[in-house]
Amino acid sequence: MAFYYRIDSVMLERMLPNGEQQAGIYAQAFRLLDAANMIPLLFAGLLLPIFSSMLSRREDVIPLMKLSFNLLITPVVGLASFVFWYRQETIELLYHSHVNDSATILGLLMVSFVAISSTYIYGTLLTSNGNLKLLNYISLFSVVINVVLNFILIPKFGPVGAASASMVTQLAAAGLQLYLCYRILKVKVVLKDSFLQIIYLAVAITVPVVTHLYIGRLLYGFVVSVVVCFIAAIVLKRINFVVLLKILKQEEL
Repeated sequence: MAFYYRIDSVMLERMLPNGEQQAGIYAQAFRLLDAANMIPLLFAGLLLPIFSSMLSRREDVIPLMKLSFNLLITPVVGLASFVFWYRQETIELLYHSHVNDSATILGLLMVSFVAISSTYIYGTLLTSNGNLKLLNYISLFSVVINVVLNFILIPKFGPVGAASASMVTQLAAAGLQLYLCYRILKVKVVLKDSFLQIIYLAVAITVPVVTHLYIGRLLYGFVVSVVVCFIAAIVLKRINFVVLLKILKQEEL
């Protein structure tokens, strides 16, 4: 996974005449993805022993899987959506050169961020369940897809092409892991929960668009987006404080 996660900048540097400069433009946006990625990574570190312990005791891990998905993906989608629509302002806040290119790259990488975050849940669950062979196949497939797309897109679009290749690769890997989890563990899709999830996604995507159009300023837009998304998450039961308190008290879910 680390190979197809970081190979883009290396290929940019090697394939383009001004590779070092183009890799630097890509790095301006990638640093933000790398920083945001620390939280889902820590989340996976907590889930691995919990999933392993539950599976060894033959306990049902599906409720925890769904709870983990809601707890992680709910803020991740809100953050990714906000940064996507405020990508220009975010890059301008940090850098003074190649702002437009880095902003475009950042928008694509934020889509990747959602997919990467989901792999920390489903990939961790598959690891705990002993499905390493399948995970290796997915990783190998992802490496091939990423390298092929980079060879095609980098000469034409430079760092934006590398970001596009990364986005497609991460979405494909996340989709395959999601499919395997639901198939292997025989997870039943609850229509009501799926409907509420779709509504929250619509809110999380729409609110930053509206704030960007009518408020504009980065700080004000961030505050409004956080408040509205937080309220939506509670109303739509994406965040369940009762279950969270049980976890903190180490009670059974």
